[in-house]
Amino acid sequence: MSNRLFSILIALLISLPFLNCGLPPSSMEGPLDDPQQGDFHDGAEVSVGKTHIRDIKFSPDGTRFVVATTKGILLYDTQTYDKPNLLKGHNGRAWSVSFSPDGTMLASASTYFTNQLLNVNTGQLIQTIKRWKGSAVSGVLFSPDGNMLASWNSERALHLFNVDTGKRIQTFSGLANRRNRSVAFSPDSRIIAAGCDNIIRLWDVNTGQLIQTIKGHTEEVWSVTFSPDGKTLASGDRDLSIRLWDVNSGQQIKTFSRSVHGQLFGVTFSPDGKIIACHSGYAIILWDVNTGQQLRILSKQMSGYGIHLVEFNPDGRMIASCGSGEVHLWDVNTGQHIKTIISRY
Repeated sequence: MSNRLFSILIALLISLPFLNCGLPPSSMEGPLDDPQQGDFHDGAEVSVGKTHIRDIKFSPDGTRFVVATTKGILLYDTQTYDKPNLLKGHNGRAWSVSFSPDGTMLASASTYFTNQLLNVNTGQLIQTIKRWKGSAVSGVLFSPDGNMLASWNSERALHLFNVDTGKRIQTFSGLANRRNRSVAFSPDSRIIAAGCDNIIRLWDVNTGQLIQTIKGHTEEVWSVTFSPDGKTLASGDRDLSIRLWDVNSGQQIKTFSRSVHGQLFGVTFSPDGKIIACHSGYAIILWDVNTGQQLRILSKQMSGYGIHLVEFNPDGRMIASCGSGEVHLWDVNTGQHIKTIISRY
């Protein structure tokens, strides 16, 4: 009898590691889904393990900072950048995020083919704007007046939705680039611009009419952004060519000289419009908009594929950068690295 009981005990011990096989993924991955536990939180920094970072945004008042990851959306208090909250109203991996102008809502693009609006204070889902049929959502962007939401997908179509009703207002086609910084609203919300192959198209938001086609890039345009006064459009292509354009005429104003090697992943204006930042590889390059002179290069040894997004904070004194597994803060005036918010290791 004792030999039989011993054999049963051994069999149970061997089978224990496999008893979780029938549990749903949420039961097995619970600790990893909570940024306060498991791979997410480790002391004062967040270790994301195999999680990939897709987007970063400051709230309009600068008090909050969000990180879109393949585990969900993390919300930080910018006083400490410590112990983020996971916005549980978002469903699925987050590819892109955008704050409403008043900072109360956050729009997200999900791998579950949806655009979701979340309450920033509670993290709860307010509404699902659009459920795409078999087409992953690549990017999402609030208009500056807060009335519209732009969304583009893997089928390279750009759609505008009314935020209050969730109804589609306009559809624009011809996007050749699905990157989440390849679409931009003008500050007055009247124009939307998008990179389309090696050209840039500008549409009238109200009528849906194409109002400007800008040519000059020789490579695919990966990023477009309006200056704060709306008079200038900056664009960058994958070969690190950065150009400024007059929005009204479509004429090229200036080209910034290439100072580092590699592909360009994005370009953005500082809030006062005096500095333009681009990022390539493991470096962020800052230029003076008026003189065209390079101000400084921000660089740090990083893991993964380097930097793929940069974001000025609202007062323009800091830049946040993210790569596939890291998020860093930089001082704009000195170029010094301030803090690592998320580190893969």
